[in-house]
Amino acid sequence: MDLTPLSVSAEATDLPSDIDSLYSVAHDGPNVFGPLVLTDLGGLTKYKALLSGDATGVPAACAIRQDGAGNTTLIVAPEPNATFALQAQYWAKLTPVSSTVPTSRFLTENPDIYLYAALLESAPYLKDDNRIPVWKGELEERLEKMGLATQRLIFGGEMVDEPRLVF
Repeated sequence: MDLTPLSVSAEATDLPSDIDSLYSVAHDGPNVFGPLVLTDLGGLTKYKALLSGDATGVPAACAIRQDGAGNTTLIVAPEPNATFALQAQYWAKLTPVSSTVPTSRFLTENPDIYLYAALLESAPYLKDDNRIPVWKGELEERLEKMGLATQRLIFGGEMVDEPRLVF
């Protein structure tokens, strides 16, 4: 997951070209903090309809718009009445490995996953079917570890048993 700062002063702001999907968007000060509601374009249109006319102000909701050329734009509502600092947390597209691009961030961080996936795919061609369960088990174990690491990244910390406070 990647984090990118955004300076938003208009209804539409370009997002990084490597964005695959948006996880969250939040105000990052200096005067406004907190998350924006992330919705689809239909939901954002409904939200805008609830605003009075050409309302401007502090963005409270947002959506992603992608055009046919692969450009991704963040649309906010209401339209900003000043420049606001936002932080967007997003999932980046995987960079395909090729002869011109010999490595990727995913390959650098997870070489074992590539290794066991390649071994699993090669076993039938090498007529070594007895190794398929071994390579499959190793691959699944490493994918599970990667998934758990991703969950820790997203949700962070440990669960703590604390009594609820009643107000």
